[in-house]
Amino acid sequence: MVALSYDGRTSTKTSRVSAIRIADGVPQRCAADNEKEALCKEYVLAFARRFIVMFPERRDPFLLPWNEHGVQKFVCTTLRPSLLPYQEVYEIDDIAAFVSRYLHFEPLEPATELPRILPSPAQVLAWKIGDSFDFAVLLASFLLGAGHDAFVVVGYAPCWICNRDESHSACPLFHCNPTSKHYFTRATFPKAALGGSLEALKVDLDVHQRHTQGSQGSPAAPESQHIARGVTVNTQRKRHAWVMVRGLQRNVHALSFIEPTTGGMYSQASAPYLGVEGMWNPKNYWINMQDSDAALSDTNFDMLNPDAWECLFLKRDRCAAGLINIGQSAGSCADRIDDQHSRDAIHEKDELCVARDGFESVDIPPSWVSKLCIPFSDFYLRFPPDGQRTVMYFRCKLELFAENQHDQGMICRLSTYGDLARTIPIELLELFQNRRDKLCTRARLPLLSKLTEEFSPGRSFHLRKFEEVAGVRKDIHFYVDARQDGLMCRQELIGLKIIERFESRADKLVYRSVTVRQDRAAGSCKPQYTLPSGESAGELVVRKMTQKYARNLRLAASENVAKRTYYVQDGCIRSLFHYDYLKTTRSIRVHSKERRSGASIQLDQSCITTASTPPHSDAKNRGCATLDDSRMTPQPVLTAERDCLTEIRRSQLEVLELLKLRRREEMNVVLDRPLFDFACGQRADDNAMSNPCSLESTRIREVDYLTPFLQHVANSDSITIEEAQYARDACLKSLKERLIERANIIMLRLNEENATLAKKQATFQRSQRESDSAAEDDFERFCSNAMFRIQILEQRLSNHEEVALRKFQDLDDTLHVDPRLQALHV
Repeated sequence: MVALSYDGRTSTKTSRVSAIRIADGVPQRCAADNEKEALCKEYVLAFARRFIVMFPERRDPFLLPWNEHGVQKFVCTTLRPSLLPYQEVYEIDDIAAFVSRYLHFEPLEPATELPRILPSPAQVLAWKIGDSFDFAVLLASFLLGAGHDAFVVVGYAPCWICNRDESHSACPLFHCNPTSKHYFTRATFPKAALGGSLEALKVDLDVHQRHTQGSQGSPAAPESQHIARGVTVNTQRKRHAWVMVRGLQRNVHALSFIEPTTGGMYSQASAPYLGVEGMWNPKNYWINMQDSDAALSDTNFDMLNPDAWECLFLKRDRCAAGLINIGQSAGSCADRIDDQHSRDAIHEKDELCVARDGFESVDIPPSWVSKLCIPFSDFYLRFPPDGQRTVMYFRCKLELFAENQHDQGMICRLSTYGDLARTIPIELLELFQNRRDKLCTRARLPLLSKLTEEFSPGRSFHLRKFEEVAGVRKDIHFYVDARQDGLMCRQELIGLKIIERFESRADKLVYRSVTVRQDRAAGSCKPQYTLPSGESAGELVVRKMTQKYARNLRLAASENVAKRTYYVQDGCIRSLFHYDYLKTTRSIRVHSKERRSGASIQLDQSCITTASTPPHSDAKNRGCATLDDSRMTPQPVLTAERDCLTEIRRSQLEVLELLKLRRREEMNVVLDRPLFDFACGQRADDNAMSNPCSLESTRIREVDYLTPFLQHVANSDSITIEEAQYARDACLKSLKERLIERANIIMLRLNEENATLAKKQATFQRSQRESDSAAEDDFERFCSNAMFRIQILEQRLSNHEEVALRKFQDLDDTLHVDPRLQALHV
């Protein structure tokens, strides 16, 4: 049965190796052994033969696999410590993530056997594809080069790891509330059942049952039964390789295990692997003398313990020291050893040491692998060959893109779903980079119609965050330090209320709000206090405006306004002042408006409240003390009201312009590409210009103006009169339609501007009875801008009519002299 990975890949290592062996130019160090390597190979073969004789029940150690050139090489020499010259891949988690995404994964074939071929990590980088052993060797080489104490571990793993099936694992980028119903962890699911076969599940259950029985004190089975059962289990489980990193170096404080195919990191207690057979680094090879079926949490990883690990290269003094540590020499301390199994272990250690006597001077030769390097172009691509990767997690889909490879500058997209089939999207999280509009994060909640965007500093309007629930609310946050007005955020309940919050203003303003209603009526009587609306629901009529101020210590509390509310519909203004020190009451002043002759609005002095609470005052303000208004003239209150309305209108226009700008930016996304991209593009253009074949292919790819209208021609070399006439008429008709469409667009824009100007003039004439200098200034500015736009559109329309006739005549002349349409003139 052919082994398949989760994404449907099969092993192609044999065909890839065959192609390399046919090619010429093989380096000498890869195709043959030098004297030191030959001596090391002889020593390793002698050790392997002795080990097989002494431990026939154990599997053969993974010592001398074939390389891609058909030569047996010692596995320790396959590691080549290398430090990549990129800051992004210096930490342990960054290196693991890079290797797991840089290479394409293929499963072992067969999955229950060790691979016969272990190519060099340099060749794996050239292929950009490999199995778990290739991943582990490459990752360990990079970790060793970065200063980590890394080992390649050979053992057994469940099927979902061997097939790189992460469909039941939590996405590492997924952050959610543990109390949420969508919260999950890897431990939620049985590790053996995650994508594994039925046989693997039975094996894992058998191993778990044996460990459970052993922990409950059940009688141990005879050694022969244990060995036979271990062989049966090992043949059914899948072989796998991963990386172990010991602590006390590079801020790694504990034993860690890294899954090279996914980049996941585990502690010894949480590692999902099912057993260990051996491990190696560039200095030595260790064979696990413990139970290979034991979980990693029950495995002793002290390589200096000779009872737990048998090392391949051990000098005579180290071997003797190891024997003394075990039993204080077999002859003098035999009376202290009562266990026959311990005596057998000591005797086996003696025989292994005797097997090493003839090779006391043997040492591990240097690595035969060439220096590992990744060109910057490949490193910049990150996910070769197309610069993108897609990983399926539990109810999640993670899409990764290399920098500047996506049209919109996207580098990551995480889609969260509500069902196992991934058909009901809950959240879409997108990360961007190098966008000119400074967009860095976008989150969508389709079921709630919610959109959240975050921006980096430096964009127009100093926008920091934009949140919108379609048709309900809009929240806009700004970079306060970059704005002169101190606007921090703006919250809008569409059609109901607008709230603005400020910081660090000289006038101590901290809050401003306006309550509105949508005016859909088309009558002649229009209110004066209106705001422009970007929606199609009509204008926004102001009902109430409110301003709040922080305490100004330079003014007395009775003169320092804390809150001022403008009741537009009721025609009154209420001012609340700050509390004085150690006072429980504060001053309140209410001004009522009345209409006098001349259509002007003034404050009625007789309507100033001096002894009772103002209208619309809430319960907490009832009974507050009031002061007379002798120190405050009515005109500043009206001026404050006009300024408040003007600022609200200005803010509304700014937000509408911001929303229009965002729509234009999304329709035409511009990326600020780094200098490296331009250099690569220029180099590619230079190569194309210097290559005649490339120039010819470029000319072939160019689309001719008449090509779309010659699709019906059977033979382009001999065009009939009917076909030529049809192509000519179709080409002229297409140009005519495009020109008419362009003219209609300009006419539509011109009619819209005229209609808007007429509507504004009618509104201003209806409100002419009320003298408002601010409204007159706004109307004059609007008319000036509108007339400017109308004149521009009229000029465009006039120029388009002239250019259209000239373009049509030029195309007719071009068709007349086109050699492909000569049949019309014969």
